[in-house]
Amino acid sequence: SDGGVSVMSGLASHQNPQNPNSKPQVFDMGFSHYSGSQLKMTLERYFLPGTYDLLRKNCNSFSDCAIFYLLHKRIDPKYRQMEKLGSSMQGLVASASGGEYKPNPKAEGFDVEAVCKEIDPEKVWATPGQSTGGTAAQSAEELRAARLARFSAPAVTAATIAAPSAALAPAAAAAGGAPQAAAAPDGL
Repeated sequence: SDGGVSVMSGLASHQNPQNPNSKPQVFDMGFSHYSGSQLKMTLERYFLPGTYDLLRKNCNSFSDCAIFYLLHKRIDPKYRQMEKLGSSMQGLVASASGGEYKPNPKAEGFDVEAVCKEIDPEKVWATPGQSTGGTAAQSAEELRAARLARFSAPAVTAATIAAPSAALAPAAAAAGGAPQAAAAPDGL
């Protein structure tokens, strides 16, 4: 519908007023650990009220994005053939519909593939992590080497912390500075 994403129970949104006795086909696609409210929250910004377009942004577009988000699957391409054909021949569709079809300018640039890429719940694993200091490791080997270096560094003991000037004097002298107060490294 052109009302954006809405929530209804059962198959109420699939009622066909022109053919009230028709029944939609229901396919078991699997189970998801995402809830309906998570789905709505994720997709509603892409399917705003007033952005519906018969060929470029319709219920099949929404279904494809929703199934991808929920199950990491795509709808059968046969359900998207009309959109693909129509979007490449909009003038033909407009004339075949007797001028009834007019492209919605608010759907201009909508791309199901781009939406699926953006909402991909698995993409977090392909996104570089955040660094909180130092340099980020670029590979598993670099990460392992950095961890080994950190944990094989000389241990800071209570005696070292109690007598910082004696323990830090060689390091401070080598660095060309005066001894500083010692602090326990992060995580110790």
